[in-house]
Amino acid sequence: MTRVSGPRPTEILSVSALTRSVRDLLEHRYPLLWVAGEISNSVLAKSGHLYFSLKDELAQVRCVMFRNRCQY
Repeated sequence: MTRVSGPRPTEILSVSALTRSVRDLLEHRYPLLWVAGEISNSVLAKSGHLYFSLKDELAQVRCVMFRNRCQY
């Protein structure tokens, strides 16, 4: 049996540690941020949350607006 070798991670993160790290990184780099794009694929869930994609010609970001923000 042949083993495939590749880069080994220096640290194994939990999902919550990864998302916390990404959130901290983004919030530190972009404390207040406005993004321009086209909204598509919007769905208002039974929970009251609004799910949508924000896109431009080259990329898209999947987004959620939570119920308490949708009321405004």
